[in-house]
Amino acid sequence: MLLYARETASVPRKLNDDFSNSLNMLHSTVMHTSKEIKEDLTRGFEAIRTSGEQHQNATETAVNSELSRMRTDLRETKNRLTNNGVELSQEVQALLETVQRELRDLSRAVRDTAPARAGAAGDPPAGQGLVEAAPAPAANGRGLGTLTGTSTEWATSSPVPAVAANDRPEAAVSVPGPRRASDETPPAPEHPNTADTPPDEPTLADAGTAEAPASEERAHTEPAPAAPPALDDLLLAVREAVREEVAALNESVAEARTQTAVLRDEVTALASREQVDGLTAGLPSPAAFTAAVEEAVAGLRAELCETRARLEDAVAANAPVPEVDQEQTQAEADHARLLREAARVSRAGLVCHRDLWDFVVGQADHHPHFRTPQQIEVDADDRVEAQLSGRSLIAVLISLWTTQNTAPGDSADWALATTLYQRINDALSELETDGTQVTITLDDRTADHAQLPALNETAASDNSVDEEDVDGEEPVDGTADEQH
Repeated sequence: MLLYARETASVPRKLNDDFSNSLNMLHSTVMHTSKEIKEDLTRGFEAIRTSGEQHQNATETAVNSELSRMRTDLRETKNRLTNNGVELSQEVQALLETVQRELRDLSRAVRDTAPARAGAAGDPPAGQGLVEAAPAPAANGRGLGTLTGTSTEWATSSPVPAVAANDRPEAAVSVPGPRRASDETPPAPEHPNTADTPPDEPTLADAGTAEAPASEERAHTEPAPAAPPALDDLLLAVREAVREEVAALNESVAEARTQTAVLRDEVTALASREQVDGLTAGLPSPAAFTAAVEEAVAGLRAELCETRARLEDAVAANAPVPEVDQEQTQAEADHARLLREAARVSRAGLVCHRDLWDFVVGQADHHPHFRTPQQIEVDADDRVEAQLSGRSLIAVLISLWTTQNTAPGDSADWALATTLYQRINDALSELETDGTQVTITLDDRTADHAQLPALNETAASDNSVDEEDVDGEEPVDGTADEQH
């Protein structure tokens, strides 16, 4: 009996040792893996931080270099615009000087231009009244317009052709007023060149002298020609034309300056904004960088979970956990079957010692289905006989099952709960609809053998033994270990 008790007690200890070793191995593996994962995460974050700093430094260098290049380009553009403005001012100044010079030449030509007269009275003879008009200078390359008041037209690109004095009055260009002595027809030279002139052909002076009476007669008979435009009117018209051209030039210069200023502002704004935007477009924003870091952390977490799952699978494959789980599953199935068997019982009698009954009540009293019996009988040997209903029996079984699965394997609660649970299982293993009442007895005794005469009196006085020693279980106070 003692050997059986020793073997029975050693089995749970061995199982507990196996469980302890497995748990220790699992704990060590998990801790080691957690440490490795922490190191991997630290290295990963360090790499991400280093990469971010490198990208930031590279971006800062690129932005600074690009900004320097932009400043250089803007400075060159400003210098070019300034030079263009200076060149434009120089060109305008040169153009104005050219206009002024041409105006002076025009004024001089107008003052020097006077119609040649043949005599003090009358028109000049035919062939001698030719007056060449001075060429009209162009102020801006386009020339002056047509003068109003008369039909006289001023050429822009070629000098005015000679006009005969006997042509239309409107086509002659002359200055009104008294004629000077120099304007009269000059006398014939004293020594004409008779060698070059044929003797029979009259000279120009003779022709003029011959035609003078006819001209005087025609002057008296024909109406007087219309007065040509005065010199002041001509100068005023020239000034007006030049003023219009200069005003147009001023407007063009002002418009060019305005467009230059607008262009300068647009170049400055667009260059500073678009180029900086183009530089920063390829850079990751803080939100994108944070999202990338979070994505990397999520990937590391997923890898950690996968590693942990593989580790648990490996530990489960190496440790004898599946067998324990199978045994546990079978035990749970047997427990459910036993509860169904207890539900079939209307009443069951429990015979045990008073101390064991106190243990049963202490275990099942907290269960909602346990009901304390109304009558409990106690005999002279302190044995208790209680009648339990099927409902109370189910509560007792559930309480004992919980105790034997949670209490340590070498404790008194575990021993009492296991023994009582097994005894109830044996009593409910063969139930029938007909038969005697179920009785659960915990009062095992020794077999009747021949004893020595000296022990007869001792055996007669000891009518019962302690139920824990009789069942081969460990006593509560641990005296069984001392006896072993």
